[in-house]
Amino acid sequence: MKINKNLIKVMVFLLAFIFLMPGLISIVGAQENLPQANPSEPKIEVGPGTLDYYVNFLFMIYDYLKKGIAFILEQTFFKSDPELADFYGQVATFLVSLTAIFIILQVVDTSKRIVKFLLIFGWLLLFGSIVIKKLS
Repeated sequence: MKINKNLIKVMVFLLAFIFLMPGLISIVGAQENLPQANPSEPKIEVGPGTLDYYVNFLFMIYDYLKKGIAFILEQTFFKSDPELADFYGQVATFLVSLTAIFIILQVVDTSKRIVKFLLIFGWLLLFGSIVIKKLS
């Protein structure tokens, strides 16, 4: 099995970005609370930056997508058990996010075997779990 080195680089970058981003944001937030070196200078208030707006926008989209999928599952499959609809809504939202990443990688013409396997496996597990839950 041949693994594309560009795919590995992209995946490592995405994982590093996902895991290191909260730490980078907290470092910036911690620096704002440091005392001023010269108290006579006026303190400049800095509002949220562009990155904050983008991150909040992406989180808002993710949250609305999660709530929408949970609502659809609650109205269709899990009328009797809304807690399961919320759980499967979270899983489906994660898989939708992975699917979006897969489509982006497809557009930039990156190898997709690993992501394709994860997507197929994840969707099969999701639907299989729903079917088993409904049959039991």
